Amino acid sequence: MLYITRIDVPSRRVTFSVVALCVGTGIASAGEAHFNLTGLIIMFFAETCEATRLVLTQKLLTNLKFPALEGLYYMAPICSFWMFGLATMVEMPSAFREGKFSLVGEHPQLFALSFILGFLVNGASFLVIKRTSSVLLELSNPEAATEPLTSRSNPNV
Repeated sequence: MLYITRIDVPSRRVTFSVVALCVGTGIASAGEAHFNLTGLIIMFFAETCEATRLVLTQKLLTNLKFPALEGLYYMAPICSFWMFGLATMVEMPSAFREGKFSLVGEHPQLFALSFILGFLVNGASFLVIKRTSSVLLELSNPEAATEPLTSRSNPNV
């Protein structure tokens, strides 16, 4: 996506790493007994949205020369809007029904720690994108490499 938008041209080494990751994931997923086309489509859509977010973040931070904290200032409300919209439809009805919002009052320290750690992780990812590129951020994310494998092992995911 970086190449298509002319924001960055990946090196051969990075291109080879991405291709190797895709081939390895394809091999690991071959012969999956619980293949679900809907899940695959949702995964492709989620990856496309993540790639778009990373490309826009890289454009904001490197091409437009925004500092990392200022980039976070502009991107956080947009991301929050979309996540809150989805959570309103998917998560909130069952949370209200089961009374899960009382957990916030029962464990305020854990929720505060979660907020702080979330901010620090987002700030760190913006610093990595600013100093290197969004491709390196994705390649250094071990969850991205193992996501198809962990999803595959649990058919309820």
